[in-house]
Amino acid sequence: MSPALPGGLLAVAVAAAGMVLAHLLGGPGLLYVLILGLLLGPLAHARLGAERLAPGLGLASRTVLHLGVMLLGLRIGVSQLSTLTVSAIGFTLLGMVTTIAMGVVLARLMGFSTLFGILTGAATAICGSSAAIAVSAVLPARPGAERETLFTVLGVTALSTAVFLLYPFVVQALDLAPPAAGLFLGGSIHNVPQVIGAGYVVDHETGDIATLIKLVRVSMLAPVVVLLGLWVRATWHTGADIKPPPLLPWFLIGFIVLAAANSFALVPDAVVSIGSQGGELLLVLAVAAIGLKTDFVGLKSLGLRAIALMVAETVWIGGVLLGAALIV
Repeated sequence: MSPALPGGLLAVAVAAAGMVLAHLLGGPGLLYVLILGLLLGPLAHARLGAERLAPGLGLASRTVLHLGVMLLGLRIGVSQLSTLTVSAIGFTLLGMVTTIAMGVVLARLMGFSTLFGILTGAATAICGSSAAIAVSAVLPARPGAERETLFTVLGVTALSTAVFLLYPFVVQALDLAPPAAGLFLGGSIHNVPQVIGAGYVVDHETGDIATLIKLVRVSMLAPVVVLLGLWVRATWHTGADIKPPPLLPWFLIGFIVLAAANSFALVPDAVVSIGSQGGELLLVLAVAAIGLKTDFVGLKSLGLRAIALMVAETVWIGGVLLGAALIV
């Protein structure tokens, strides 16, 4: 029997149970899966043994997650993005850049490292948990790095769910037109599924625009990771025995290749659909594994300050895009 089988099967079971709960109760499946993983993780480790589960959970929380991020490239298409106005793209990029910058500044003021500010800011600014994983891959090895990544995935998923529930009411209260509403929702909600859900709850046109705006943010994942990789190599000095992080991880290379192929219509629509759905399933499976292997003591050590940091980043990007929506 493969060493990865026990942990892998457990992650599959938790992922499936979480998606069933989401179907029955409503709401984002990713959050149900993560909560189930967090609740069942300590029990599973006590009953089945941490060493027995580690290979499978490690495989699902790293390689499977990276594959899911790579398949997000199939959602990107130049022909789609070309329908957006220059001002909409400009405001979206402004929200992203300022959110990452504010994350760094607040992290330093709160006593955290610059790297933690970059990690949480990028996750908030780009595409949630997928961005957290991609960015963490190029940041230098350091004590507590995995704990910070897990916290960011948990925080950005919870906050994305919160604004997913809140922002459609903001759109209705302000009576925003579809172009403005789509800019606000697509530019400020963290994870792709919540953007789509919130947009189409308002109306079909808003959903279409929100999805396109979100694609702008997702398309910036690779450039941001490359720039961070260059910065790390230029400024962060590791010991001679420590291998520097990759400038561009393999899954980001795959992301770029798939996005380029889709932009030039080299990928059949059926493959795009299957690949996109497959990527979502891989991300769900990976999040289940992340929940199951999460160290509660480590997460607790980050404290309320870390929660406040991510809330502040979420409020900032929401405020910037809402202001933009009122202008356009």
